Amino acid sequence: AKDALGATLSIKEIANVYANEIWKLRGLTTSSMVTTKTAAGTFVEKQTIDTTSYDDWGNALTQTITVKDALDATLSIKEIANTYTNEGWKLRGLTTSSTVTTKTTANELRQFF
Repeated sequence: AKDALGATLSIKEIANVYANEIWKLRGLTTSSMVTTKTAAGTFVEKQTIDTTSYDDWGNALTQTITVKDALDATLSIKEIANTYTNEGWKLRGLTTSSTVTTKTTANELRQFF
């Protein structure tokens, strides 16, 4: 990420995992790990994004995002469920709604929208 003057604020390193070569060609990940560091290289956080289901058009239907700190302790878990109005919307990747549930490690609900 950069500020308005173009100075680097943070750097994200992304590593993707695919179920097989066909999924890789279609860009369908089973999981992605995103490591965020400051411009100086100091660790900020790590997010693991697990996509548990896709529709026939390759749209993610359900995902779980786990956020961890430098000691690998879980800070939060987000569960995302996407819905689509019809096949035309799915074809275009247009989400009708996304439900995001954020929980603490104690499985306590923190936010719901």
